[in-house]
Amino acid sequence: MKMLKRFLLEMKDTFRFHPLIRKLLAGVCRLYSHFSASPLTRLKWLCRAIRLEDRDDIYRPSIDRILATPPPDLEWQSLRPATDPGRIRKGVILKPRGEDGEKGVIFISFEEEWAQLLWCRDLNQFAREYYLVVAPTWSPPHSVFNYLFPRIYPGPCFSTISNPKDMKYLPAISPQYIPIELYASNWV
Repeated sequence: MKMLKRFLLEMKDTFRFHPLIRKLLAGVCRLYSHFSASPLTRLKWLCRAIRLEDRDDIYRPSIDRILATPPPDLEWQSLRPATDPGRIRKGVILKPRGEDGEKGVIFISFEEEWAQLLWCRDLNQFAREYYLVVAPTWSPPHSVFNYLFPRIYPGPCFSTISNPKDMKYLPAISPQYIPIELYASNWV
């Protein structure tokens, strides 16, 4: 029985991670994106396809077309509704704002928490007073919210990485992302 379970697990992993299977699944996701009416849904399917196939060059033109849609039309609020406006649970002030106007530094992990920041009353003032360091949940970081966040947030976003490839991926998603070679484990 133990041998059978192990065999089934190995077969499942083989199918799940085999490059050909991933390429086929990416093709299905790409196909679904063509038939989706909503730009947000199209972007979701394209992000899934990119994560499966890791070929940004194939999907970039489609994603650029979707991102040309103004943010209000993308209805990002439906992705991350305000659960507790004004409260960020997974964030820390690394450096307070200086009395002389020097910017402070705030670290926020997980996209759900970044969304809470976007519900801030005066996001422009926040961006003027603080540098923002974020930690994406995904690696590769191709998720809908990672594509939309820098279009809504009015300042640069310094970002930690989970994989060396993220140094290339993040600026390709948006020039507002400034990757820093700090892994999640570096904070521990």
